[in-house]
Amino acid sequence: MNRAYRKNVARTITRSLGRYLAIFAIIALGVGFFAGIRQTKPAMIATADNYVKEYRLFDFRILSTIGFTAEEAERVREMADVETAAGAVSKDFVFKDREGNTGVLRAHSLADGVNVPDLKAGRMPEAGDEILLDASVFPESAIGTVIRVAEENADETKDALAYAEYTVTGLARSVAYMNTERGTTTLGNGKLTGFAYLPESGFSFDNYGELLLVMEHDHEAYSDAYGQAVDAWSETLESGVAALVNERYESEMAKARAEIDDARRELAQETEKAEAELADAKAKLDDALKEIERGERQLADAREEIRKKENELAGTERALRLQMEQAAALGDPALTAPLEAALAQVAVGRAELEAGKEELDARERELEEARREWAEGLGAYEKGVRELEEERAGAEAEIREAEEELAAFKAPEVYVLSRDTNTGYVSFENDASTVEGIGKVFPLFFLLIAALVCSTTMTRMVDDERTQIGTLRALGYGNGAIMGKYAIYAGSAALLGCIVGYVVGIRVFPATIWQAYSIMYGFADITVAGDSVLFALSLVVSLLCSVGTAWAACRNELRRMPAELIRPKAPPAGKRILLERIGFLWRRLKFLHKVSARNIFRFKKRLFMMILGIAGCMALVVTGYGLKDSITNIAEFQFDEIMHHDLSVTFSEKLTEELAAEALEDAGGIIDHAIIQETSVDALREDGGIGKTVYLIATDDPAIGRFADLHRDGKRVAFPGAGETVLSEKLASILGAEVGGEVTFRYAGEKRVTLKVSGIFENYVMHYAYVTADTFEQAFGEPYEPKTLYLMLEEGADAHALAAKMMEHEDAASVNVVADIRNTVERMMGRMNYVVLLVIASAGALAFIVLFNLTNINITERAREIATLKVLGFYRNETRSYVFRENLVLSLMGIVVGLPLGVLLHRFVMGQINIDIVSFEVTILPQSYLYSVLTVLAFTLAVNLLMDGKIERISMAESLKSME
Repeated sequence: MNRAYRKNVARTITRSLGRYLAIFAIIALGVGFFAGIRQTKPAMIATADNYVKEYRLFDFRILSTIGFTAEEAERVREMADVETAAGAVSKDFVFKDREGNTGVLRAHSLADGVNVPDLKAGRMPEAGDEILLDASVFPESAIGTVIRVAEENADETKDALAYAEYTVTGLARSVAYMNTERGTTTLGNGKLTGFAYLPESGFSFDNYGELLLVMEHDHEAYSDAYGQAVDAWSETLESGVAALVNERYESEMAKARAEIDDARRELAQETEKAEAELADAKAKLDDALKEIERGERQLADAREEIRKKENELAGTERALRLQMEQAAALGDPALTAPLEAALAQVAVGRAELEAGKEELDARERELEEARREWAEGLGAYEKGVRELEEERAGAEAEIREAEEELAAFKAPEVYVLSRDTNTGYVSFENDASTVEGIGKVFPLFFLLIAALVCSTTMTRMVDDERTQIGTLRALGYGNGAIMGKYAIYAGSAALLGCIVGYVVGIRVFPATIWQAYSIMYGFADITVAGDSVLFALSLVVSLLCSVGTAWAACRNELRRMPAELIRPKAPPAGKRILLERIGFLWRRLKFLHKVSARNIFRFKKRLFMMILGIAGCMALVVTGYGLKDSITNIAEFQFDEIMHHDLSVTFSEKLTEELAAEALEDAGGIIDHAIIQETSVDALREDGGIGKTVYLIATDDPAIGRFADLHRDGKRVAFPGAGETVLSEKLASILGAEVGGEVTFRYAGEKRVTLKVSGIFENYVMHYAYVTADTFEQAFGEPYEPKTLYLMLEEGADAHALAAKMMEHEDAASVNVVADIRNTVERMMGRMNYVVLLVIASAGALAFIVLFNLTNINITERAREIATLKVLGFYRNETRSYVFRENLVLSLMGIVVGLPLGVLLHRFVMGQINIDIVSFEVTILPQSYLYSVLTVLAFTLAVNLLMDGKIERISMAESLKSME
């Protein structure tokens, strides 16, 4: 390349700098949009990958039906490819804070080297009675306060926690909860308020409930290589951990069997000993009974002997007294004295007999005492026999029960769960893939328009320098050298544009889109991720758009001879346009308007180039405004058209009409209320995977229809009947559910309930399903216990003041002001404006560049014509209108074509945007069409104003120049 050639190339660039910059700008914008959008997913994935590696999200979460010991955790840590294995426990519990508010926390133990909390404020807990709370839920003012384990927790829950109160030491995010979803629980209203972390000493447990593993690898999260590694590790871990757990199982089973055998032997020994003691006692009782019976017989004999002696003494006494009467009748004292002596002997005998009787009575009492003692002994013996039988029967029953339990105790099951079971981790990949879907169409529009602009620019430039090309050919320059000049011109502009566009695009676009996704995530700043392959592809496409069009433009001209090229190109043959054939209309047009019409329709290539360029820009602008309409009006659609309550109050007790009336007795400004039960459940996809977490509303209150306007496409959706449910529209779409089909919910752990879908209704924030109270009780097998009160307030009523008043009720657990929720949603949606503004700004810049370039070419190629008009005495405004009128008409034609394209593009883009908790209304408001038209027209006018100076700088001497 000689010096003259280089100077010629440089002079061409400086003298047509506008065209050069147009190519640079269009390529920069196209590549920036293409690379930026295409690199957004890799940037998001890289951000997530850095985050999960920094805070060590588990690669595997392993569960077993019998838990894990510390020894087993250590042995798992020694397995191949395992970097860290830590035992962990968790427990859901109802808490109360210092203000009396309640909720449900899922407390996790701090596992060494796995799921490390991302501390945001305060410090990590150290003592067992210290706690780290969810930074997304609790304010920094919570640090230093006390979280209490509420009394309504079950005893099993209280026993699992070592303390009744925990002091908050800090706030943190958790890599295990990457998005705002916290999951479901069987406590409270079924929805977790947040998570918490405790030291292991904060729990009371025998075995770990799970093992958390981090593997040795350097694979990027979500990559195919990581997925393949996970599949390989899963098989090894499942068999290895199962072997460990089964080893303990067999050991425990053998120990249990030995204990049962020992219990049987001990029972037999104790029974034999007790039976021997009872037999000995029985023998002694029998001997005692024999002694008592012998004594009783002797006593009876002695009493019979005394009776006989008494009878003898009585007879002797009667005989003596008769003799005394006879002796007294005879009056012989000698006869009386012996008789009296004999009677005295009889009295002595009688006294002796009485003494004998007393002795026998004493002996009888002794025998009675002995018999009583014997009876007591017999009772004790019989009681001992009964007790022995009962104890033996009880012990045998316990042994049989232990044997039955042992026989029924199945071998432990081991569940090896990968990150794919973590909701936040999976949702992040799905949402990142959404951006990838958008990038399939938007960049295509930009690159097509970039190719269009480059083609127009280079074709016009080659036409303008036709004479110079002929001269260079005449001077001996080859086709390659001549083509090289234009290749260098277009290629250098494209190269610079590609570099600038790529560098700026991969920084600006991912960062802006990440602002929108921080609604759900925002756990770290976006990571700039470069891709050499993407840059190479962008460069190739840029050079094809520029160098390729330059080559195509030169190829036809270089086929001609130099003499032909030096001469000016013959103008195209004049033709009548269609409008001229419409006589009554054509005759009414002014002369300059006729000229403009001929210029517009005679040059078909310029006509289509202009229309396509403006139509593409118009489509992008319409899409941008449509995105704004579909996104930023979500709060209005949700809280004005669907949900009509202003306040919701949740109570700790079952809510009846009496309790509701009591709570509302002193409250003013309330015009209506409805009683519901609100529970969180998991809706399952057809493949059994978790679709989304759903708010399940169960109620038998007929007033619910005034609070929830269930409709679709303007038609009211009927409340479900028995065994039925109605679903929010996006939830039905995610699950693939249709009216008349079925949907399965997972409730209270693993309980699954299948219901018929009777209707689908429009909803824009969160996912909802409605059922009747009877359906909830019969299908879910739980008592219907509504605890939430929806309140509708008078216009102008102070919702916050009423919320404070409602919290004074002793059974009130929490109050939600809908206005606050609405403001939160509006703020969340406001962040989506970053994406909207980015699209509109990019589309506007594209429109400006296209208009500027095409107008610049138009003025350049018509310089002699414009100069002639000046010579003929046309005023400045007339000259300017002559040129810009065509721009305006072509812009209007492009706008007309671009409007329907914009509608189609908007629908496609909205179908690609998928934020977990939000459903968008695919709509473009009427004023947005107007704004889109005005935007493109504003750029048209702006370009016309910029080009006005160029028209003024055209010298009238141009009209005198001619080529022979």
